[in-house]
Order: sequence, then structure tokens, then C-alpha cells
Amino acid sequence: MLRVYILLALKVLQRRKFYTFISLFCISVTLMVILLVTSLVENIIHPPGAERNSERFLAIEKMAISTSIGGRNQRTQPGYQFLNAVIKPMETPELTSIFSTRSQVAGFRNGKRIKSQLKRTDSQYWKILQFDFIEGRPFSEAEAKQGQHVAVISEDTARQYFDDSSALDKLLTVGGESYQVIGVVENVSVLHWNASADIWVPLFANDSTAFTNQVMGGFMGLIMAETPEQVSAMKSEFNKRLAAYKHPDPKRWPVVVSSANTKFEQIARLYHRDLDSPPKTKELTIGIIVTMILFMLLPTINLINLNISRILERASEIGVRKSFGARSSHLITQFLLENIILTCIGGVIGFALALLSMYFISVSGVVPFHSFEINFRVLAAAISVILFFGILSGGYPAWKMSRMNPINALKGAI
Repeated sequence: MLRVYILLALKVLQRRKFYTFISLFCISVTLMVILLVTSLVENIIHPPGAERNSERFLAIEKMAISTSIGGRNQRTQPGYQFLNAVIKPMETPELTSIFSTRSQVAGFRNGKRIKSQLKRTDSQYWKILQFDFIEGRPFSEAEAKQGQHVAVISEDTARQYFDDSSALDKLLTVGGESYQVIGVVENVSVLHWNASADIWVPLFANDSTAFTNQVMGGFMGLIMAETPEQVSAMKSEFNKRLAAYKHPDPKRWPVVVSSANTKFEQIARLYHRDLDSPPKTKELTIGIIVTMILFMLLPTINLINLNISRILERASEIGVRKSFGARSSHLITQFLLENIILTCIGGVIGFALALLSMYFISVSGVVPFHSFEINFRVLAAAISVILFFGILSGGYPAWKMSRMNPINALKGAI
């Protein structure tokens, strides 16, 4: 019986090719967009590459000081002094790291100016973030503490300065400083902002150490637990350390607020910037889900209308089958199966279009160094969309068709 239903469904889809084309277009384009968005969000929240340990670490990227609780905050990045006082004494994390935010530096080659993004990091940074080294190594703890002028550079930076030859042990001059290249890593997507840069140098490879006394500005912190289950305990300890922290000028700035965030919480902080309250991750999740449902609703309504039109054309067929004793459940199964087959065909087309779009977006450089990937979570989203279209857009028309009066159906009317 199932084989008969499938063959009948394929014949019906060929009967009105225009309706079939519209249906496939709605399904495939919607699925393509959903896959692109899902892949992008998934890649940020559960990133591959350098930030593959994101389930185990928390980032401290914002802080604020104020004269009173609920008062007007001066909000900026944390300073080295603050991070060193709060996260370095922590006992729960397996590793802690302090590093600078990206700063733009310039170098020259053959009279051409090359702009790059530079980060200053400690040695723990390379243990928390798992960069893929093409050649060489990260700088050691001794090199970091001594402020030796060594550098790790990205694959793209190596190509710009040294073409296709090895960059190891060569001098790189940027921002008026020269560094010996000791490592080359694969390019990091700009969406992985904890790791993203073009050049990484030791934190203390700097003529001035005045930054060590600054409470605010220019730095970020990472704290990593041994297992994902310890992240909540690590966050609790951070909050306790934060509550005990005193600004160097406590009379003027008695209140200091900050937060240690997961990757998803970092995204939520972009839309909810109040550091005095938890990030609105639930609201963001609901917003994403509602947006996706609304996006799928219009093509689903169009598919329902098209399916009802198909049923009207087949009224006499339905009437004959009901007259010979066909049950409503059999008819509903048949029409649902037809719609699911149509949806699966559209899903395959949409999946192919999504892969093609991901490829062109990746090679175009619209999102620098970002490579879209499809994993099991993205596939689960695709299957969910296909089932959503197949069941919802076919369920109501199938139910309506099953309730047709056989005599009216034979006359071609509902």
C-alpha cells in the first residue's frame, strides 16, 4: 500500500507542474535561509577551531563602575588590574588568561601598507583556545613573562608579508615594533571574537607596564573549567570575587560590576547591555524561535492554499474512493504522504542550495575567514523544518478532504 501511495504521489506532483514548482520554491528557499541562519548561530554558540572549548570557558569582556547601585555607569572593557585581582586568585578554574582587545597596527611591504589586528596575550591563552598551527608553536610562559618580541601570526598575515615561503624565524615589523615569528595558525573567523586576530604577541612585549595599574579599558579575561559541569561553580566563584573587589578609589567608585559569560550569554549581552542583571538568554532564545516560526508561517499558508486547490481538482477521485468504502484515515494518510514527499524533495533542493550558498559566502569573504559548517544540530533543524512544512501544510487540507461528502465530491464540490 505504501508503494502505491508513493507512486500516486509522484504522479499527482507531475499533474500540475506550476503548482508543484511554487510549492518546491517556497520549501527550498525557506529551508535554505533557515539552514544558513542556523549554521551561523550554531557556529557562534558552539564554534569549531580555536574556540572549540567554549562549553568549558567563560569570558569577561565588559565592566562598569558607578557611584551607587543603579547609578549611571561608566561602561567599558575591563582593565588589567581588575582582571588580575579578580580572576587570577580564583581556585575553581583550571586555567585563567588575560589578554588585550584587538588593536589595529600597520606594517609595510614593498611600499604597500598592510593593516592588521593585534592582540597581546599571556601564555595561558594558548591553552584555553585551541588554535590549529600550520607551523611553529605558541610563545611559552617564560617568553610571555619576559616580554620577548616574538609573534604568532595568521595564515593570511603570513601570506601578505612572506608570500608562500615559511614565515618561521623571520622578522615582522608592525606598529613600529619588530617581532620574530615563531608560529603560524589557521585564519580565525571574526565571529569568534575571543580568538580572532591577525597577530598575537606577548602581553609584556611593551615598553610601558602602566597598563598593569589600569582598572578599566582594553582587556578581556577567560576562565576555563576542567569540565563543562564545573562552569556554574566557576561563575559563582567569579561573582564572589567580584563582590569582594575594591576599586583603588573606593570613595569615588564604590560599585564595580562585571560578568563572566558563556558564548551564548556574550551574544545576549549585545542586546541587553545592563551588567547589573543576568543576560536575557531565555528572551533571546524565544525571540529566535518566534522569528523562525513567523518566517516559516507565510510559505506554510501558501502551501496550505495550494494543497486545498489540489484537493478541489481531485474531488471526483475522492468521491469515488469514499463511495467504494475508503476510510477517512486512509485518505488522510495518502494526502499527508503526498505532501511529505513533496516537502522532502523541496528539502533536498533547499539543502543543496544552502550548501552552494555557504560555499559562495565563505569564498567571497563577506564574513572574513568564516567557514559555514553543517553538523548534527543544523541537520536536526533542517529535518524539523521539513516535518513542520510537511505536516502543517498537509494536515489541514487532508482533514478537510476527509470530511467531504461523497455525493458532493462526485459533483466536484465540497
